[in-house]
Amino acid sequence: MTLPETTPALTGFAPGLRALVFGGGGALGAAFARALAAHPRVSELHVAARDPAAALPAALRARATAQLH
Repeated sequence: MTLPETTPALTGFAPGLRALVFGGGGALGAAFARALAAHPRVSELHVAARDPAAALPAALRARATAQLH
């Protein structure tokens, strides 16, 4: 069984959301960073990861500032 793919509303946050994701190179952190990078309410995304290239695909990397920590 597969679950339908949906975009979280993030209605509790105003447009222009700035987000910081720690552990963006791991499976869960990378998925969370990808979801935030693709979301229209997110205006700024910072990803802390040992390997920033693993955190976001190249197509979404332009929307995020990947930082090594």
